[in-house]
Amino acid sequence: MSGLVSCRAATGSHVPEPAPPQAACPSQDFGTFLTAFANDASVQEAFTVRPLRIDSIDAAAEPEPKRVTRRVDGAELRFPLLPSLQRQQQDGLTMRWAPDGDDKAEVFLSKPDTDYQTSFFFIRKGCWLLEWIQDDSL
Repeated sequence: MSGLVSCRAATGSHVPEPAPPQAACPSQDFGTFLTAFANDASVQEAFTVRPLRIDSIDAAAEPEPKRVTRRVDGAELRFPLLPSLQRQQQDGLTMRWAPDGDDKAEVFLSKPDTDYQTSFFFIRKGCWLLEWIQDDSL
């Protein structure tokens, strides 16, 4: 208690900083949520599980390519993870999604005539969250 009193004496009235507000869920409807998620990196940052599981193909593995799994967080986790709808159109990407029951959905992003194909897996826990990414691009 004396530490608190001396802190007040040294700095005047001490008012703790309020906690940052929790981001509001863009929508319980996955299609609406996905639009907000794709178009806003801060929404992606707020609604991504940490550490994020990323499965990818190690094309340099011998004797043949193999799947590797990483858990990514902190500075290694760079947003946006999913390109905006405008960026997808500019880059010739095709996005489609399908629900998997009431509380799961998969978003598939690909580029025709290339090996680019990435799946984004979402789960609903209060709001939709990006749970993991599977990058099958070579």
